[in-house]
Parts: sequence; structure tokens; C-alpha cells
Amino acid sequence: GSTYTVSMIKDILWKEARPCNYGHIFYDTPTRRQLLVGGAIERFIQESGLNYIGTEYVPFVPVDTTVQLKRLADKGADWILLNASPPAGKTIMDDARRLGMTPKTKFVMVAMPEPTVRKSPESFEGCYDTKPVSSWGEDLPGVRLAKELIQRYRPGSAPYKDLSWAYLSGVASAVILEDSVGRALGKDGYENLSGEAIREALFSSKNLDTGGIMPEITLDPEFPYAYCDY
Repeated sequence: GSTYTVSMIKDILWKEARPCNYGHIFYDTPTRRQLLVGGAIERFIQESGLNYIGTEYVPFVPVDTTVQLKRLADKGADWILLNASPPAGKTIMDDARRLGMTPKTKFVMVAMPEPTVRKSPESFEGCYDTKPVSSWGEDLPGVRLAKELIQRYRPGSAPYKDLSWAYLSGVASAVILEDSVGRALGKDGYENLSGEAIREALFSSKNLDTGGIMPEITLDPEFPYAYCDY
């Protein structure tokens, strides 16, 4: 989430002459700590012209995030990226408002679930959102496929507007997996199909089209956790 958030701030949202003071609040899991290993994201932030002021970690469902917010506020935070669970996002935004950080400090949450926002609109007022997928309202082949799958397997489910972006992400993941398994079968055959063969095919994906749900995907074997080649 940091890469496209930084690009959005740098190219569109930041208007002042001085560098933007930019930090993170992540939920404290091994996968989120792994994101900063090696320093690639920090280098990307600095090379983009933003001033990286650090990352704070919170529990998956925190009760209070005052300490983490004040640490970033004391460093002059202009923008803070929230890569946290929906309950954590609500708590962070409520605490930030109570501390008087908003609207001076801006917040952007990665992949904010729409149903969560509808349940607590006052908490997320003024919080920006970024997602790695399209929206349900777009007329794209991948979105039409997702709607067809819902009608086929979950005909009694809620209207599309009440479904999380994660369903679209899941459909895109299935498209990626289908492509990888198909190419592994074509190369090695059914008898020799293995997890390693599928992994090799997956991380050799180039310009893979998910019907517009995500940008065309190229995976790098040296950095296999990227959505696309940014």
C-alpha cells in the first residue's frame, strides 16, 4: 500500500514546497513487519521526495492508539498510512480526532472495507482510501465475471455495494492461479505437477490481465509479494 500511496501524495495531493512528513501505522503481524525488511520501501519513499518519519505498530484490535499517534505527531506527521484491520482503523481515527491531529494530519487507509465505513461514517470522515482493485461500479470484464460468480454460487447474498473489495481481489487471485496452474500443466504435465512448478509459473507471470480488476501483473521472482511491477 505504501508505494501507490506515496505516488498519490507526491503527484496529486501534496502542494507545499517542503517535503511531506510521511509515516505508517501497521498492525503488528509478521507479514506487516516483513514489508520493511531490507529497506526497499523506505528507499522508495525517500527517493520519491517524501520525508519518512517512521512506522508504528498496533495490535490487530487495539483499545487505544494514543502513544503511537503521538510519536508520529511529535515528528510533524503530514500524512499517515494505515495498514491495519478495520477495527484498528476506527480506533486510530477516533483517537486522532480526540488528540486534535485532524484535519491537519491526513490519513489514508489501505483497502478500507466499504461496509465498515457505512457502519461508522463519523469515524472515517476525512480518511482517504486506496485499493489494489477496481470497484463494483465499474463496467469491466473482471467485475462482470465476479457478479456472474455471485449469481451462480451466492444468489441470496447482499447487493454488490455491500460486499467488500476483498471478493473482487479473490476473483483476481483465482484468475492468477488458474493461469499459473495452466502454464505449469502445459510445461510439466499432470504427472509432474507440483507446488514448485506452480510457484515457478506464478512468479514468471508477465502482463497478466485480470479483466481490469487489477493492473496488468508482472511478478518478479526476487520480490514475489508485489501486486504488479511498480
